[in-house]
Amino acid sequence: MEHTIAALREQGLHSILTQFTDIHGVAKGKLVPLDGLREWVEVGAGFAGPSIAGTGLGRFGPRSEYYGRVQLSSLRALPFMPGVAHAVCDGYAGGEPLETCSRQLLQHQLRRLQARGWTFWVGVEPEFFLLRRDERGRWQVADGQDQLGKPSYDLKAIHRNRAFLDDMRETLTELGFVLQQIDHEDAIGQYEINYRFEDALPDPSCNVYAAIAATLAAGLDGIDRSMLAPPACNEDLYARLNAGAAMPDRLPRDLACALEALAADQTLRAAVGVSFCDEFLDLKRQEWDEFHASISEWEFQRYAALF
Repeated sequence: MEHTIAALREQGLHSILTQFTDIHGVAKGKLVPLDGLREWVEVGAGFAGPSIAGTGLGRFGPRSEYYGRVQLSSLRALPFMPGVAHAVCDGYAGGEPLETCSRQLLQHQLRRLQARGWTFWVGVEPEFFLLRRDERGRWQVADGQDQLGKPSYDLKAIHRNRAFLDDMRETLTELGFVLQQIDHEDAIGQYEINYRFEDALPDPSCNVYAAIAATLAAGLDGIDRSMLAPPACNEDLYARLNAGAAMPDRLPRDLACALEALAADQTLRAAVGVSFCDEFLDLKRQEWDEFHASISEWEFQRYAALF
């Protein structure tokens, strides 16, 4: 460990940004001194458990503190924060893996897969919107000229936003990503970036852990029960819908329906983890209630002058 600390010091590093992901997929963390690296790896950087969404931890007792244990293989110097290295953390409480930690969920499913001698490969296609707040604090597309009916691969939009896109390219390259392409996607203000990263950097900047863990759990359940895959769909479903033809079963149409489906799926809940699912259901039900207590801009525009 001392050798690792000395090597990091030689890079001009003095602090570690310990980062984890809460149940919503929001990146959280804090800065800790590099000299305490052994503690951050073996015990973890401490956080107040109840202050983190979805941990289920109480305010008192041995399991009130959330400990983010630094994964040494994830340490990377941050080009935009001189002197600071970024580290991914796994969640622990009371000295045990925290069952509501999304990374622990995924690692459990990976161990199940590895026990069968299998390897799991994931392909990610990051897409994002460039937004800004207007003078009233409302979110809008950042580029006011991005108004094409079919904006895919719009070169003018790329040129107008080249400063941001080039800054992103430079930062990702410095972090070790091998970029393949950057383009404007199908929606106004939407972009896509494709890359390779050979070292499989475990980046928790978005909570893909729970989604991948659930996908793995569902797949392993189907294999264990010798279930047959449904027939492949080799047609354009948009054309099928426009033609008025029968459609495959649809996913839940809103958050409330999705939560009802999760609550009723005892097999998935048991495979992913009941504690995590219960916390997720509680928080998302609150979110749904808050959404219904608000009045949207669409409602104002439709109903304010209707009667």
